[in-house]
Amino acid sequence: MMNIGTNPTISKGNQSIEVHIFDFDESVYDENIKINFLDRIRDEKKT
Repeated sequence: MMNIGTNPTISKGNQSIEVHIFDFDESVYDENIKINFLDRIRDEKKT
């Protein structure tokens, strides 16, 4: 699951990309990875 946006609840306009990989137990820090977009769930909203 991936979020691309501004995290409107926490920050003010800083855009970021955050990826959660389910059932994955490896270290990928400082590694290049490829992410494929499969579907869009919804627009970003402030909670």
